[in-house]
Amino acid sequence: FDRFGFLRFRGVELLRLTTPEPSPKGITWSVTKDVSEYMDLFREAGEISVSIPTIVNEKYTGVLYLNVSLTFFSDPNQTFVERTTKGRRAASTPLIYPLRNISKLGWPPISLDVSHPEEQVNFVVVPPNVSELYMDLYASGHGCEEFWYSNGQNASVSHCEGGSYRELNVYVDGYFAGAQHPYPVLYTGGINPLLWRPITAPLSFNIPPYRFDLTPFLSWLVDGKEHNITISVFGQWQGNWFLNGVLLMHQDPRGISPGTVRTRPLLRELTESLESDTPGSWIQKSDCTTRYYVVGTVFDAEGKAISTKVRGHLRARSTLKVESGEGMEVDGLFASTTSTIRDGHFARSTSRVYPLQVLDSYKQDNETLQWESCLKSIRNITDVFSSEETSAFSVALNDGVDSCVTYNRSRTNRSLIHMLDTMSTEDFTVAISNRAVDVDLALQDPPALLEPSSQEKSCLQNKVSAKDGSFVFSEYRNSCQLPVGLYVCGSVLCQTSYALAPDYGHVDGDNDDQSTAFNWESQILAATKPGHPQEDSAAVAQGLNIDIFGEDGCPPPFRTASALMQAQLLQDLCCEAEKQGHGQHFLV
Repeated sequence: FDRFGFLRFRGVELLRLTTPEPSPKGITWSVTKDVSEYMDLFREAGEISVSIPTIVNEKYTGVLYLNVSLTFFSDPNQTFVERTTKGRRAASTPLIYPLRNISKLGWPPISLDVSHPEEQVNFVVVPPNVSELYMDLYASGHGCEEFWYSNGQNASVSHCEGGSYRELNVYVDGYFAGAQHPYPVLYTGGINPLLWRPITAPLSFNIPPYRFDLTPFLSWLVDGKEHNITISVFGQWQGNWFLNGVLLMHQDPRGISPGTVRTRPLLRELTESLESDTPGSWIQKSDCTTRYYVVGTVFDAEGKAISTKVRGHLRARSTLKVESGEGMEVDGLFASTTSTIRDGHFARSTSRVYPLQVLDSYKQDNETLQWESCLKSIRNITDVFSSEETSAFSVALNDGVDSCVTYNRSRTNRSLIHMLDTMSTEDFTVAISNRAVDVDLALQDPPALLEPSSQEKSCLQNKVSAKDGSFVFSEYRNSCQLPVGLYVCGSVLCQTSYALAPDYGHVDGDNDDQSTAFNWESQILAATKPGHPQEDSAAVAQGLNIDIFGEDGCPPPFRTASALMQAQLLQDLCCEAEKQGHGQHFLV
């Protein structure tokens, strides 16, 4: 079976993963993740460990062999990174603080497990000089929540209940702080295991965290007292979610003083319907809109007020059709936009669009059994940087998989397979444009975000296709020229600690809906302060990759195009050496 697990260092989660489904010949796979933003952790020694619970007995004989390596990148010319936004300065890397030290939890990590109607409440004390605060939320659904988008509203529709809408919600001291749709990750045993050989679904080996901007609440949090950060999953009814939060805190060494926090009541409109034309046949529909807004102000050492506004808009719709004893069909679309305006000078918005189509049917008679499954899933993440003075600049990452399988075998002789026909394609692209994003456009059918405009052409494409378990097509091209400090790392857009803007022009007034961003030619400040002592270590690393290599015997080819997306992509598949029992691992 596919297994869930995570990698941690000094009690902080660095990687949430699932494993590939094994085969009699074994599986070898590799994952690379950029954890440069967590560099603060590596200034001290600590224990690193990987936890992947599994069962080994006479029937299940798979044994995992793992190797973890760290690669550090250092630039001796950059001993100190200074960031200035209207006179503010921040350290080169954020402080890292886990909401829960998972090294002390043991196994299973029950305190990370959230089931209905539970919430995970965490108590923290934030240092008084924090100027920006983010939370990375590692989240994955299991049991009845693995396929939450196909859950019925009651037991008549499906074994797993709760309906087909979910939100990851965050609260600070009881006030709503943010929401995101979970991406419907398909593990390698998901829907139909035959769909995922050799191409797996996006994020199947590396589930990145969901980032929330908690900066507006700093006015409350920097008072030196204990506060609570609560995490929950809206809509969950059965099953489990493993939730784990990590705080990233940028500091102003000159100090921060409390100001004010203003929030608006959460607006959520969820409508659900359920119809049945014939006994055992159901059509379930859901539609949800969520809006939230918070603005906070703190004061720097000079007494200047610094404001941060965060607003979110989520929309989703889905239709679930169930035929008793014959399968189900899902057609869903989950879209959201989160926007931040910092001090009236800089804005960044992130739009996420997740179309999902699933068809899973099975029929049988006295002689044969036939199982047909098709899945189309897209993960589109678009980051938009804007200002009052320049047009918007966006970077869009689009990762889609389209896979189908037909399996027909004898019911009297299980080894007699009449048909096994599989076809799958994964296409990952990066596009750069000056097109702003509207979440309402994302909900068009087809979503506007997924249709490149005349000004938006992909500068990176990695596309692979496979038929009947073997690769038949592969294409890779890359002409992207991102601003210095921005880069594609795995399935997300990353930035170095110095890829920050010194001044972006001013946004007047208090217009919450005003779109904002900056001039890219002047946005980089990678200043080195001469003579400044190095921080804690002999060389200040500017980047860090973590690699995990897993093996369960000698593999057939097994690869995903999704996290391919490191700058270095390995085009080679497992080579001829495998036939002689020597596995070759590859980057995912």
